Amino acid sequence: MLKKDFKNPGYDTHAVVQDALSTLPLLVKIYTYAGKKLKVWFKPTLVAMLMGVAFFFLQKNTSVAITPKAGSNLNQLPVIKETIVSGHNPAFQRPVTGEVSQRFWFSHQAIDIPEPTGTNVFPIADGMVEFAGWDTHGSGYLVTVRHEDGFSSHYAHLSKILVVIGSKVTLANAIGTVGSTGKATGSHLHLEMYSDGRLVDPENYLPKD
Repeated sequence: MLKKDFKNPGYDTHAVVQDALSTLPLLVKIYTYAGKKLKVWFKPTLVAMLMGVAFFFLQKNTSVAITPKAGSNLNQLPVIKETIVSGHNPAFQRPVTGEVSQRFWFSHQAIDIPEPTGTNVFPIADGMVEFAGWDTHGSGYLVTVRHEDGFSSHYAHLSKILVVIGSKVTLANAIGTVGSTGKATGSHLHLEMYSDGRLVDPENYLPKD
């Protein structure tokens, strides 16, 4: 970041992402937040928040590196919907028909879709089952499917698993049923999506209807 940028930090459409991320802690030290001087104990928390916001925009595949202005409300930052999708991506479908109740953001890099227990869950694209079993990290019964072009998807909190590791699945094959196993507060599908090993927002790829 150039020295002159410290006079008016904010938006830079030509920023190098790594530079933008590395300057966040420095901006916290120099500027105020919400019109008040930062206290030492609050700085690490704010840095983490700012880093999270920056990585959120990276997950959105945006070409713009953003750092909040001094005194800005993090909840009012614009949501950029510039998605880079290759024409060679698999044909995606929604795994269940319900509405999304919790969307993708930096502290919840997945989407949650409430459905009654026992509702069939379908893969978002054709692929091969890489994992089907109990997850010890809170996801309960979990199915992971590897798709073409570097994509994979995780279906968590299932009540029942209907596939085995190594089996090939198509859009028409139910892979499990919705449930609330693991660390879940209610019956819903927790869907994670990866592109080349990086978490991405499923709503940027799935059909809207």
